[in-house]
Amino acid sequence: VEPPAAPPPAARAEAGPDSSAPPPLDPAASTLPVQGRIVRGWPGLRIAFPFASRPPAALFERGGIATLVFETTTPVGLPALAAGAPASVDEAPRVDGAFTVMRLRLESGTLAQLAPGEGQGWDLVLGDGSAPSGDLLAPQRSADSSGKPGVSVPLARPGGALWLERDGERIAVVTARGPRIAGVPKRGRFVEFEVLPSRQGVAVLAAADDLAVRPGLAEVTITRPGGLSVSPAVVEAPEAGPKAASTLMVQPARWDEDQRGDVRTRIRAAEAAAASAERPARSAARVELARVLLANGFSAEASGVLNYATREDPALASQPPVRLLSAIAALRMGQDARAAGFLNPDGRQAIDPEMRLWRGYLDARARRSAPALAAFKAALPVIEAYPDDLQLPLYLAGAEAALEVKDPAFAQRALTAATPLAEAPLPRDRLAFLKARFAEAIGQEGEARRAYQQLSETGVPQVAAEATLRLVDLGRATGTMTPEAAIDRLERLTLIWHGDTEAEALARLGRLYAGAGRWRDAFATARKANRLYPDHPATRGLHDDTVALFSALFLSDKGASLGRIEALALFYDFKEFTPVGRQGDEIVRRLADRLVALDLLDAAGDLLQHQVDNRLTGAARASVAARLATVRLMEGEPLKALKVIQNTRLPELPAPIRDARLLLEARALSDLSRTDLALELLDGNATPEAAHLRGDILWGARRWREAGEAHETLLGTRWRDPGPLSDAERNDVMRAAISYALAEDTLSLDRLRTKYTPKMADSPDARTFGLVAAPNASATAAFRSLVRQATSAETLTEFLRAYRARYPESAAPERPKPGPDGAPAGTGPEARGAGGPAPG
Repeated sequence: VEPPAAPPPAARAEAGPDSSAPPPLDPAASTLPVQGRIVRGWPGLRIAFPFASRPPAALFERGGIATLVFETTTPVGLPALAAGAPASVDEAPRVDGAFTVMRLRLESGTLAQLAPGEGQGWDLVLGDGSAPSGDLLAPQRSADSSGKPGVSVPLARPGGALWLERDGERIAVVTARGPRIAGVPKRGRFVEFEVLPSRQGVAVLAAADDLAVRPGLAEVTITRPGGLSVSPAVVEAPEAGPKAASTLMVQPARWDEDQRGDVRTRIRAAEAAAASAERPARSAARVELARVLLANGFSAEASGVLNYATREDPALASQPPVRLLSAIAALRMGQDARAAGFLNPDGRQAIDPEMRLWRGYLDARARRSAPALAAFKAALPVIEAYPDDLQLPLYLAGAEAALEVKDPAFAQRALTAATPLAEAPLPRDRLAFLKARFAEAIGQEGEARRAYQQLSETGVPQVAAEATLRLVDLGRATGTMTPEAAIDRLERLTLIWHGDTEAEALARLGRLYAGAGRWRDAFATARKANRLYPDHPATRGLHDDTVALFSALFLSDKGASLGRIEALALFYDFKEFTPVGRQGDEIVRRLADRLVALDLLDAAGDLLQHQVDNRLTGAARASVAARLATVRLMEGEPLKALKVIQNTRLPELPAPIRDARLLLEARALSDLSRTDLALELLDGNATPEAAHLRGDILWGARRWREAGEAHETLLGTRWRDPGPLSDAERNDVMRAAISYALAEDTLSLDRLRTKYTPKMADSPDARTFGLVAAPNASATAAFRSLVRQATSAETLTEFLRAYRARYPESAAPERPKPGPDGAPAGTGPEARGAGGPAPG
């Protein structure tokens, strides 16, 4: 049986049975309009709504918007709010069924509360949250009338229920009757819904279309036709129970007392007591002296006293108060690692809320925001019992941790508590900075931007640096700041401020440089960050991004605009960013190709030699060794080429790599005048490359008759095939003719002349061929001059060109030809990059 269709929102947010419904309001009391008025003489802003009969009401806040609901149809008006007021009207009062709804946009740090007003009225209090909170409600598991799982919120006198649809969200609001205040202090998140924090009544954010929210006699029930999945998706950390101030290890009353009156006299008295104490009481006196010093800001002196006391009395080091005071002193001096040693959980200290609180503070300083926030929430009563000078840094750290993990509710609570405590310039500006971050978190970007701008110009340097960083981030995220403007601000920031903020600034600056194509600046910035802040998370992230950029420049089209010289300069200047593994090896090989293209054969050979000796194994090593051998041959170092081939020989290799290495070895042996061994290597190899190499070897060894036969064999039956001869074919014809002439093999020369005279007659080499192939031509001076030119011409270039075409993976690129001025072609502006100046 299919379940019935879900009723419309108005029907689902309904009251319980008639017998349990609250009595209706007096209609006569709802005829006169209610005009809100501002009540003077109260902190913050207090708006009184003088109802003739107090209606049920609800108040909750979401995203910086306070929604106030009165269960009445009586016209309600809001007073005019001044420009500097802590709130502004987002939606004027309007009637929605039996309810009147209004919305106010709250300024950063403002809390909205509801309080009973004069007579039967309500007062809306906008301020620091100091108004009484009333009953604290919490959702709990329950079951509906059919036994299906549900959730209920105990509420002594619920009113009616209303569904609101705002900004794509559906929120069920249940009002509560006054004058008693009752609200949900903490958010409760479930699979199908979320119970929102409220100051009065209950607000439920629906995630399921068929969610039903019904007020009853003394509770609000939340159900679905098929039952709820009532295991919370997110469970807020439970708060620690109140701990008596007298049991705290810090001893707040003594701490406050030690800060009053003549501090110098008090310290001297504590010093005298510690110096004159008998041995049984000496350790306690020293701890008391450390407490007095620490309460008055002498952290280094207090740490010294505690160190001496624990050295004299080792048992003292295990006492929790001593460990806690030592940790506080170390934290105040910025010695976080030392403080961690004092705060490490040990037995019962692991669950002590005071020790957990300071471990949370240490986590917050180390940017471990999630565990820090859990500790702050659990130890909130401890913070509230602490002296003001200890409360302030804890509240500020808690607010920052909450903002990092996107918990604006706790952040607002901590900022509100810290507001009256921040008097000195640094904490005051720090508080303003965190309030700006809170405004940004709840979507008030304009207010956040103005606060960041002001702090960057007038704040203490440390806060001004952070504000500048956030201002740049916000500007880039919203598209209101160009990359050039962001780079300018960050460059100035890294010049005037050094510290953790500089590490963050360098990380952003490096990425902006990369985005703008300023590769050298990007690499130099990453190097600076690695040198100054090697362990900072921002530096590690920037290093990883820079390694990826380095790889992209040399392995993808991203670096296509780089000239060869510029690419080489970047590699040699910033080689520490070469990625580890195959990518790094491929970068080195491509760099070697760039060096060859610049005729820097020795440098290319050194890079490839390092790869062969230290980086590669197996077939990859054999292939790179073949590439290195081509470089050595171009250098005129056949012996080195032969050694690298022989030193990397393997019994089993892929056929292409094996054949390529065989040709290179044979060529190296030929250049070393070991002709027979070279020819022996080529025996049985019928590939065209081997045949050409065999002819080159015989030509270089001046074994003329065999050289002529080899070159004529290369031509095959080309003499009778249609079409003119190619340049390579004409070269083979000329070499065969010269070889036969020098070998005085008249018969072979006549055969060659007969075959190829028709094709050579129409070629650019017709006259030369006629001279060489003529009878008795070897006796002429012209023939001898031609032979000298032909035999002195090197054959390596043509061999390597054919080799590259056949085995591109095992060959270095072609060596550049000399330019008109004798310099290698490829060192001009196009090799340096567009518009780049010549190096040096």
